[in-house]
Amino acid sequence: MRRSTRAVIAAVAALAVLGPIGWFWYDSLVPGTYDMTAMGYPDSGGGPAVAHDHAAGISVADLKGPSGTPDVAVTLTARKDGARYTLNGSSPARRSGRSRAS
Repeated sequence: MRRSTRAVIAAVAALAVLGPIGWFWYDSLVPGTYDMTAMGYPDSGGGPAVAHDHAAGISVADLKGPSGTPDVAVTLTARKDGARYTLNGSSPARRSGRSRAS
């Protein structure tokens, strides 16, 4: 087979593969921006549907701490250590040397 014929076949094969991929990428179903208010309806998870009236709930002033004795009591001290924040002197992303309560 001649060299020019093989080059044409290779170019056509490349276009046959890359053409649709490029088209699907260009004409993607994912929009460029999202509008959260136009995304349908609230999902109540199978429970009774309630109106989202945030004014008709429990007052923040009526909220109290947990009732009963907690299983574990932890005191966290947050502070800025240079350019990062730490809890009890350790980075929250790192595990401390202490074992976890089971």
